[in-house]
Amino acid sequence: MEKEMSYEHIGYKAAYEKAYEEGYKKGYKIGIKKAKIEVAKNMLKMDINQDFIVEVTELSQSEVRQLREEQDRD
Repeated sequence: MEKEMSYEHIGYKAAYEKAYEEGYKKGYKIGIKKAKIEVAKNMLKMDINQDFIVEVTELSQSEVRQLREEQDRD
């Protein structure tokens, strides 16, 4: 015997699917950002020009500058 899905159940399922999709997209963006930061850090270690790092990684000048300052402290 098949149970009918209630409107309430369908609403929860739709909300869950939407939240899952949004979470996946957000997690993907965070992962991409972390990868760009790691590439920039490696480029900074190689003493590559900051403008080139910005162009390659699409990070902002201030983000790359901050990474450089963090490396200088270490």
